[in-house]
Formats: sequence, structure tokens, C-alpha cells
Amino acid sequence: MMKFLQSFGIGLGLVLFNLPGLACDQNSSIVILEKTEGKVKYQRDQAIKTKTARAGKKVLLCERDKVITFADGKAKVFSKKQDVFLMDANSALTLNSLDEVQADNGNALFIVEKRQQSHSFKVKTKFSTIGVKGTEFLVAQTDKVNQVSMTEGIVDVSSLGQSFELYEKKQLGACRTYHV
Repeated sequence: MMKFLQSFGIGLGLVLFNLPGLACDQNSSIVILEKTEGKVKYQRDQAIKTKTARAGKKVLLCERDKVITFADGKAKVFSKKQDVFLMDANSALTLNSLDEVQADNGNALFIVEKRQQSHSFKVKTKFSTIGVKGTEFLVAQTDKVNQVSMTEGIVDVSSLGQSFELYEKKQLGACRTYHV
């Protein structure tokens, strides 16, 4: 009976280790999280608990993993396509795929390398989808509003539900800010 339980425990361990969200390696990863300062956590796809990102240690992240910064936290994320996401305090991003990120809340600056039309990069928020072919833009959101700011390039903004008004708030030097 003891041998059966031991073999079952080892077998169960191998099965649990291979469940989705528990393993992310060099081949399956889509981004690298680099904690820059303060409290930053990440959550694997389908995992219940979050893990703390350690200073100076890079973390491989896969599709559907999530990055969370707290009040004193900021994070830098690098994609395999050379894109960079800079997360401010109190922000959360879910990595839907190599070409799509869900901005769950807070502020993040996206620096997206030029792409072909068929492989555009998208940021989804509670209210809209922002599509780009290559530019630098900031997405800031609260429970009631999305704000998209950019210094150059073009972004395409579409509503996820009801229609909305897209307007230019004001010109600040070379930066254009839009409220959605």
C-alpha cells in the first residue's frame, strides 16, 4: 500500500507540474518581467496565488499571465518582439498574447516596434481597444475613463460596447492626449 501511495504522489506531482499556467519556459514565454522598484507581483495563468518579483531577477511570463504593481511599485516588461511596457504604480496588465495586452487598471507606457498591418499590437481596456502598428503611447484608466496619449504615430481606438466620443483634450508640446 505504501508503494502505491508513493507512486501515486509522484505521479500526481508530475501531473500538477504540467498543468497550464504552472510552467513557463524560454520556449513558451512571450515577455520578460524586470522589476524596477517597489512591490511588484505576477500571477500565472489559472494560478490562485501571486508571486513576488525579486529585485534584479528577471521572470519569464507566458500568455494569460498577469503583472501587478502596488502603490510603490513600477515594472518594466520586454516582449519577444522588442516591445517595451513600462508600468506605473497601482497598475495591472494581463498578457493575452504576444500581440495583445489587457490593461486591467492604472497607467502603462507602451513602446511598440513597427509592425506589419497583419500583426498589429492591441491594448484592451474596460472600455476600448487601442490598435497600433508601431508607436509610443500611454494608456491611463480609472473606473470611468480611458486616456490615450502619444508623442508620435497613429493609434486606432474602438469601443468595446457603447459608442463614445473621441476628442483631443489639448496639445502639450509634441504630446497629444485623447480621452475615450
